[in-house]
This record gives sequence, C-alpha cells and structure tokens, in this order.
Amino acid sequence: MAGFERQVERKTDLDEKDQGADVMAELASLPRQLGIEIHTRGLCFRDVEAADLHALHRMRMDPEVMRYILVRGKTVGHGLGEQAADPARASYRTEVETEPVAEKCEKSLDMMRLLMKEGLMSFVVDRRPPDDEDEGPYPDTLGFVGITSPPQVTFLFDRAAWGNGYATEALGVFLDHYWEAFPRGLPLRKTVPQSYTESEESEFSWDSEDNEEGGRAGNVLEAHVHEGNLAAERVLRKCRFAVARREFASAHGRIDVPVTVFRLRGRKRSDRPWYPIRQEQRWNRMASCNVDGEVVWK
Repeated sequence: MAGFERQVERKTDLDEKDQGADVMAELASLPRQLGIEIHTRGLCFRDVEAADLHALHRMRMDPEVMRYILVRGKTVGHGLGEQAADPARASYRTEVETEPVAEKCEKSLDMMRLLMKEGLMSFVVDRRPPDDEDEGPYPDTLGFVGITSPPQVTFLFDRAAWGNGYATEALGVFLDHYWEAFPRGLPLRKTVPQSYTESEESEFSWDSEDNEEGGRAGNVLEAHVHEGNLAAERVLRKCRFAVARREFASAHGRIDVPVTVFRLRGRKRSDRPWYPIRQEQRWNRMASCNVDGEVVWK
C-alpha cells in the first residue's frame, strides 16, 4: 500500500511539473510587445517575459503589496455621494495570493497574460547596481508598470524597493515612451463612462479608423487609486496626474471602497512630438509643486 501511495505521489509530482512546463511554454510563445530595452542610471526597463512570472507572483503573495489592489472590472458607482450597487455584484475574495506555486496560480497567470498582451504596453523594472556595488537588499526585479486596460495605467513594486523613488522614475520613463510609441493612444476596451462630462469625453479619440470597440485613449491616461494609498497618489502627482473624479469600487470583499481617479492629459496631435528625456532633464525642468501637488513646469 505504501508503495502504491509513493507511485501516486510521484505521478502527481510529474503531472504538476508537466503543467508548469506547459504554462511557461504558453507564456514564452507570446510575442514581445515593443522589443526595446531602456536604461537609466539605476534602472532597466524591458518587455515582460515568461520568466517574470515568479517575481510577479512573489509580490502578489505579499499582503502589504496587495493591500490597495482593486478587483479588476468591479467599479460599482460614480461619485462618493451615490449609493453603491447591488452587493451581489461584489467579488468577495481577497486579492492576496495563497497558492505558493506560481505556475498553478490562475490569478498571477491571468495578470501575466495581460502584462504580455499583444498590442498593449508594459515594462518590467529591473535594478541596475553600479559595477562596483555589491548586491543590495533589493531583488533584481523591482516591479512592473504598464497599461493592461486602456486608458488605465498601473504599477506594482516589491516592498523591499519602496521609499526609494523607483516608482516615480519608472512611471515617468514609461510615460515618455508611451506617448512616443502610441501618439493616438491605445484602443479602448470600453466606451467612455456615462458619468464623464462632455468636456471629459472630448479628451478621447473617436476616429473612423479606430477599432469597433469604441475608440482610443487619445491623449488621456488614468490611474484608479484605492482610498488610503497615499504613496501611489504622491507618485501620480509627481508625474503630472491630477484628480479627475471619485467613485466606488470593489476590493477585498467590500463593494464600497472609495477610489480616486487621477487623469493625465498628454500631448494632442497638433502639439510637437513627445520626445523621451533623461531623468536628470525631467527634474531640471520641474520648477515646483503647488499645495495640491500639481507639478509646475518651466
């Protein structure tokens, strides 16, 4: 009997290895999004690859990293004065990963597929220590930044990398190259919400060349921030995002989480092209921040 149990365990282990190999092969078969690599003084930005699954999964297993992660696609109301929608629409599950094996975790795999989806734009943010510097306390992969649901931009960083300005630098570099790669914006996955005002709706592009799903993000990007996520708000303000509206969303079993939507208006088609600039140039051009955190440029 014991021998039979060992055979079953051995077969289960082999099946799990085969499953993991199949998952990695699937991710490896996805085409690279931009095929570029960007280097700054201390960071490297590159396309997301199959091997990055384990770094993403490690971050998603950290309760502090996932503390302010919103349930995807579960925005339930616009305006903080409105009542939240039917509780039946809520997703009563935590976003923190509990499956220790990355290849078996569907949520991490789904996020990887979004980060690697053809036609979108996401970067892995790696640390580049100076040649004379020993390995520091940070992992090689610090985080991810990208657009998985246009026009929303998102970023996720390992807790060990917090408080060092990496997220601000990463988002700034990402934006520089986003407007260059997609001057008309990425195709929208949904129509403009009814809660938008006419002036807000005009920020989006509705050309006949656009896809049948309803246009492109044009010169507008957004970021949806969970109430209390002050660090993310600071990063967005430093990168010229401004508060556009407030609404409710679902997160961690609640359907009434207040969310602040930040918006960035990029260049319009009639403007001069948006050329990438170095981090030193970016900060040299910054004059000051007003009391609301809005960046004033020279």
